[in-house]
Amino acid sequence: MSYLKLSDGGGAAARGNRFVGWMLTEHRNQFALDRVTTVASLEPGRLSRLEGFSSCVSLLFAPNFRINFFLVTLILLVSASAQAAEVQTNSALEIKGTITKIDGTGNETNWTDFTVCVFNEKCQVSNLYFNKELLENGTDGTNAYFLNKMTKAKRLIKDWWEWGSVSAGRFPINGMAPGQLCWLAYGSSGYFATNSPAVPMESFQQNAAFLHCEIELSAAQPHLPERIRWYGSNFWYLRANGPGNKESVPYDQGFLAGDYRVTEVTNFQGLHLPAGFEFSVFIPSFFGKKLAPDAVTLVEILRARISSIKAIPMLSDFRP
Repeated sequence: MSYLKLSDGGGAAARGNRFVGWMLTEHRNQFALDRVTTVASLEPGRLSRLEGFSSCVSLLFAPNFRINFFLVTLILLVSASAQAAEVQTNSALEIKGTITKIDGTGNETNWTDFTVCVFNEKCQVSNLYFNKELLENGTDGTNAYFLNKMTKAKRLIKDWWEWGSVSAGRFPINGMAPGQLCWLAYGSSGYFATNSPAVPMESFQQNAAFLHCEIELSAAQPHLPERIRWYGSNFWYLRANGPGNKESVPYDQGFLAGDYRVTEVTNFQGLHLPAGFEFSVFIPSFFGKKLAPDAVTLVEILRARISSIKAIPMLSDFRP
């Protein structure tokens, strides 16, 4: 017995009864799913002959052929999943957007335009800053790469050198905050399942290594972070080096140093992706006694909004 779901794509008559669809064939309690690309003859209430299967097989059906609507629904679900998997296998995703910077007084300015290309654990991020500097991050799934293209200097000296770095792991530890945020938003799928939740953001500078974070992942594929909060303990480094650079702060339960949150989501090819996100950076108070963790001062907010998302041909290399 076989069950069929066909669609004429809006132009079957013009193509002489040419249809596309999926067929589920049952034989001795075993099922086979084939994609139908051509119907040679389709009569009302009767299917006489099918041709053009992916397996290059023609089948004949009895005059009393009936459609089982439960299995048709199943076929639609399976075919949609198969098509999405095919797209994800043969293409990467490209996400474009902008990041603005909001200072402690509420003044908002343009900061970077970003482009993210991602496929599973591989990710490439490009940030074009307001001053036309171009910084790139990338990961091949094993190591992280950072490259400063030195675009401003190259306007003056054509052969000016570029500089970059390579670090172990997927997190772009040597990148700048906008590139790190783009990786968190779109390239970190699966990372927190096997790695410690340490996320040393560039915005925290010398304090980054001394903060711990709490991470909330989305329950939907590809399980990207929805919220990350960074906390410090009872001290804050004022300078990178030198005597007396470690300052005690009045928090007995730690203090909030940073807050990343997804503000808007979109669905693309079955993937739950951020359409907007914000990253807030705080500095602790140095006065008082036993302050609450959120008794901190806002330094800045990086706010991102996407402008487009699409499937693109697979990149040959995700490194910058």
